[in-house]
Amino acid sequence: MDGFESIYTLEEVADYLRLSRGTVRSWVRSGFLKGTKVGIQWRIRERDLQAFMERGERIMEADPARGGRRRTAGGDSNN
Repeated sequence: MDGFESIYTLEEVADYLRLSRGTVRSWVRSGFLKGTKVGIQWRIRERDLQAFMERGERIMEADPARGGRRRTAGGDSNN
């Protein structure tokens, strides 16, 4: 089946992100993390997980309240 991308279960994504299945399920149900329901189970495409993680990195870098640091023009971070 060449040309097909990887697809993950909620459990696989939760293990990878070191989160509970409930957290990942909540994110998928709310649309925060894109997923597709197959029968009664959710599946997450690799590209959707990558996009989610890239969005998360940008949020963390821009918002000190979420654990990131704002960057100044000189490249230093505000503490």
